[in-house]
Amino acid sequence: MTQTITWLITGATRGIGHGFITTLAQRPSTTIIACVRDPSTASSQSLSTIPTAAGTRIITIGLDSASSTAAASAIHDLQTNHGITKLDVIIANAAVGTSTQPLTQTSIDQMHEHFTVNTLAPLLLFQAALPLLEKAEAPKWVQLSSSLGCLTTTEPVPSGAYGISKAAVNFLTKKIHVEHEGLVAFAVHPGFVQTDMAYASADGWGLPRDFVKATVEESVKDMLSLIDNATRENTSGKFIIADGKELPW
Repeated sequence: MTQTITWLITGATRGIGHGFITTLAQRPSTTIIACVRDPSTASSQSLSTIPTAAGTRIITIGLDSASSTAAASAIHDLQTNHGITKLDVIIANAAVGTSTQPLTQTSIDQMHEHFTVNTLAPLLLFQAALPLLEKAEAPKWVQLSSSLGCLTTTEPVPSGAYGISKAAVNFLTKKIHVEHEGLVAFAVHPGFVQTDMAYASADGWGLPRDFVKATVEESVKDMLSLIDNATRENTSGKFIIADGKELPW
């Protein structure tokens, strides 16, 4: 009997998160937990209409990354109402990137917003989900990050709040790797992918939109290959581009 693999993806209604959902839905014997900010919206409800392979189901569940209690509530709901007993892979994808200003023009409110969603929300999710990860045979924690959070090779664009929050979540990912030896944990830069966030950033930086080159489908395909083949020895504790090249922290 084929064992069902359970994936949890945050930020599932659009962009890369939605790409993960639609691609994973074509795999048989897969449970996909699509975490959304508001389950009542049309975009959230449409996730249930995505065609699925045999033995595959999509569970849509509310998880507002701006809430300090949402992650724990979501995990409780999954266990109590959906019969989820383990999580094989978590992809912490949800993010906000609304600030394209240099640091001198970045407000404290913008910093708080980016840290809450991009750094603290993944921590809260990891804390809540760890018991279910530990019940999986080969659990994986995948943090969607960005080269804008790289300290060694700083990108030549103003990305104050976003870049700092991603640098912080990179540190979080590395600490998860160090503190949990039974877990594969790594950060991945998906590339500059054709999403609303990337286009808005290009506009804010005064760059042409063709600067954003990778399609969602291409990036998701590369990242899933990376995730599927990730091991503690070769992948965990690293910062990797979707195509497999390693980035310095």
